[in-house]
Amino acid sequence: MKIAIDSYCYHRYFGEVYPGLQQPPGRTMTVWDFLKRARRLGVSGVSLESCYFPSLDEDLLHRLRATLDSYGLERVWAWGHPNGLCSGTDRHRRIGDASVRRSDGLGQGARRAVEANERQWRGVPP
Repeated sequence: MKIAIDSYCYHRYFGEVYPGLQQPPGRTMTVWDFLKRARRLGVSGVSLESCYFPSLDEDLLHRLRATLDSYGLERVWAWGHPNGLCSGTDRHRRIGDASVRRSDGLGQGARRAVEANERQWRGVPP
């Protein structure tokens, strides 16, 4: 068994706080802070929520891969949080396709995409 961490576990540190349910943690975290934490914890891999990246440009992705490689971390590219594919609407599918294409250079063995969120299942607009 391999132990890994999903960056979503730190969503409050990335600035996503659910009003009425959570409090801000008092400090923020970058993807680089998250990767350092994963390394310190000695996990085998990480799942990276791409919505928490400052950009998806080539320089960032190259630096990200180099860091993941140097830390020896397996990786999963996660796309779609919080609204995902909005149950398959064309606009959101195109955005997801673009994100997945950007992830090709990370050397990940898996990708994960969010299809929709609970609010959408209940018919509440995002």
